[in-house]
Amino acid sequence: MAKSPKPKPPAWARAAGAPRVGAPLDLTDTPANAVLKLAEGDVAAARACIALIEASQRHDPGSEFGPFTPLVMLDRFKLRGRLIARLHALAGGDPRRTLGLLHALRLGAIEPGELARALAGQAPPERREALLAVADAVPVLKSAR
Repeated sequence: MAKSPKPKPPAWARAAGAPRVGAPLDLTDTPANAVLKLAEGDVAAARACIALIEASQRHDPGSEFGPFTPLVMLDRFKLRGRLIARLHALAGGDPRRTLGLLHALRLGAIEPGELARALAGQAPPERREALLAVADAVPVLKSAR
């Protein structure tokens, strides 16, 4: 006597599968899927995303989306892969400063074009320093304890 095939679970109960590179973040994303989507295979970008999640909990505990806030901002500003790694490098690898750059961009204190030039390596040193000074002055971020 042959067993009858096991019925498939409903669509809502099935795993979503691997995250699609380049796909926007959505409400069903786990933190790991969100990092994979944003990093687009770039290891430095993935490390930066993880550092931003951790820094957000420490420096921006009241943020609107909790530790997802920096990932939502990266997605909103279309910063992905290598650009995330460059943003983090511009901030000297300091996740608090990277958060500051994202918040300054969100608040309109930094022009998107200025940040794009800095990420492309086309901004003079004094302009990069000015961007970092604005990032350091973002009032919503707590300083390190």
